[in-house]
Amino acid sequence: AQSATFATSRADSVAAAKLTAWAETLQNSPAAQFGTVGLSVRRVAGSQPERSQPLVSYNGRKSLQTASTLKLVSTATALAVLG
Repeated sequence: AQSATFATSRADSVAAAKLTAWAETLQNSPAAQFGTVGLSVRRVAGSQPERSQPLVSYNGRKSLQTASTLKLVSTATALAVLG
């Protein structure tokens, strides 16, 4: 897994370290045995949020399907099968 912390203050650094450790723990748990944990936290401010720098990134550059997208697929399948 790729993890990186780019926090700018001490409080951000502590929170970022805890969040990164949580993501690592989740990735190594049975709950994510067949999946991949991805996390990207950015501070959005100013007129160009697309240029914001990540505060925390755990597999943040990996292309993953979002949970919301998967929920749509699951719901559509359930409606098609169950009516």
